Amino acid sequence: FGWYALKLQSLASDGKDERDHLVAPLARLTEIDAILGELGLERHGLEEGSQGWQPVHASTVIGSIIVAVMVAALALAPLVLGPISDWPPEVLRATPLISIGLLVLGLLLLLMALVDWRHRRWRLTGGLLHIARGAFSRTHIILPARHIQSADIGIGPVTRRFDTAALRLGVPGGAAGQHQIAAIAEPVARQLRQQLLAAT
Repeated sequence: FGWYALKLQSLASDGKDERDHLVAPLARLTEIDAILGELGLERHGLEEGSQGWQPVHASTVIGSIIVAVMVAALALAPLVLGPISDWPPEVLRATPLISIGLLVLGLLLLLMALVDWRHRRWRLTGGLLHIARGAFSRTHIILPARHIQSADIGIGPVTRRFDTAALRLGVPGGAAGQHQIAAIAEPVARQLRQQLLAAT
């Protein structure tokens, strides 16, 4: 319906489990832009066709692919577990429905992961790092580079195989690694890290 929420992160917090201040729970983008302007921040649109956004690597969906394959294997398990004729009649009647349901669930998990990956992107412009994620519940994080206190590069067994890395960022009032850009090319991650730390 065109409503957005604006949260600000600072050294203070609204509670033990809430690190952000909700300053505009229901606002239009024009109202949010006005508030950001007062703070010396600028929002860059996530609309289709916006320029300068960099996607994350597709390896971020590997975990979801593994889960989907496991669910599909579970759905097909009745076909390879032995003579079905030995199973109780009530199990025989329910097995096709359960298998179909598991297959559909696996496909839905995979589809949701692919759609979510298509909406994960980032950009650095004007001293502001923008991180966007989420297809259904969209989140747009704006981090002034001068406020980034730490930038750690994480390389795991999967990301190493694809020559990618995760860039985890620490900011005042936030948990360690709360904000991150997952699975970007390792040289790009190291160059971005240098740019962010040089701005502090």
